[in-house]
Amino acid sequence: MHPVTVTLDVGALPPGPPPSVPWFADGTLRAGDRAVACAEHEFDDFRAAAVAGGVIVLTSPWAAAGVARDRLELVLLPSGGGRERFAAGAIEDFAVSADGALVAWAEHDWSSERVPGAGPVRSVFRVADAATGAPRYERREAGAAGAGVVRGLLADGRVLLDGGERGHLWDPAAGTVTRWADGSPAAVSADGALAVLTTWTDGAGDGAAVVDAPTGRPIRDLDPSDAVGRGAFSPDGRLLAVRRSARPATPPDRLVVTGARSGAPVLTVDGLRPGTVAWETAGRLVIEVWNDDRTRLGLVRCSVGGAAELIRPVGVAPAVPFLGGL
Repeated sequence: MHPVTVTLDVGALPPGPPPSVPWFADGTLRAGDRAVACAEHEFDDFRAAAVAGGVIVLTSPWAAAGVARDRLELVLLPSGGGRERFAAGAIEDFAVSADGALVAWAEHDWSSERVPGAGPVRSVFRVADAATGAPRYERREAGAAGAGVVRGLLADGRVLLDGGERGHLWDPAAGTVTRWADGSPAAVSADGALAVLTTWTDGAGDGAAVVDAPTGRPIRDLDPSDAVGRGAFSPDGRLLAVRRSARPATPPDRLVVTGARSGAPVLTVDGLRPGTVAWETAGRLVIEVWNDDRTRLGLVRCSVGGAAELIRPVGVAPAVPFLGGL
């Protein structure tokens, strides 16, 4: 595949149909064939993933809660309608298995005064049936041992945990937790084969690399300016989409797609200020696009071949369209 570079004039793009990935606008969360009207602030931010029988959504009502991390909800939106709450509280992320049959998450209790490095009062790590919420595995920890956020479900059933400065692997079947790698997993491919590992020094980003997810073994380094979101990998794990800055210490002003393992350039999109990115298919992305002062958002679709269309023009609240991201 020959690399493609395009410069977009967002206002001149032809119109395109709504995204097939979960998105929010006009007070409604749209996921697959579901359109869910939301109460004020109910979905101030969210992350969603398709599972067997519906869509799993982690919601974050920031403005309503004051302290958002204590008020998140993990809910299933079944294909047939309705809403089922799986958990609520300080749930910072979740992961689903490649076949959509399982969902994993962690619930943390920060109810006492937090001491740096002490970790939560208690934590519960769960793996459940994604269609029903029925528990499959559970692990309880206290203190620093429980300071982990679920980032990925690997093909062998192990759960990748993000402890901030160090990652761990929880093996639910064996009942063990082992050290994975120093750093924080920023993204994990859907099949659990690859991850992006961010390393830290004195609280500052030190670098990022694509790694083998089961082992943490480095495969290649990323550009120092690359910003990697949770949905960076294409559905088949072959490509990686990052936001990149042309100048140091400036907000990202281009989208770059490369081979996930090789780093070979595939697509560079200039002329936009990208926000969250979501893959619709292995060859097509939906991109949040900011205006110049980063106060308004629109949605653009782009193929890896460079064809682009405008899904929703840049709008103002409450009609701002966005993809979520947490």
